[in-house]
Amino acid sequence: MSFLSPKDFPVESTSPLVTVKVSRNRLYLTLGVQGTLIAVTSFVQDEFGRPGEVEQSGKVFLGDVLVRINDNYITPGMTPGHVAAIVNSAIRPMTLWFERASWDVLDGKA
Repeated sequence: MSFLSPKDFPVESTSPLVTVKVSRNRLYLTLGVQGTLIAVTSFVQDEFGRPGEVEQSGKVFLGDVLVRINDNYITPGMTPGHVAAIVNSAIRPMTLWFERASWDVLDGKA
């Protein structure tokens, strides 16, 4: 008996979530508070002038909201300090989950 998986049916996803795997110690981006959420406010280059893995992926844009790091959900009201503690203790490679920014998301309506 064989079972099918969702991967057997390639369909375009309409999900606003994107994931990026990060192996380096730093994220090379700045996170800030947008309402009650944590969002990307800038990208930072490394000491050699190269972009970090998140920016280099091309999947994440300024204003996108960080919603998860591995199995840790980023909940409304967390501070960038809380997120930094999660990042610093995360096993590499780690997976970051971002939600595409929208006015509804940033206003807490979505």
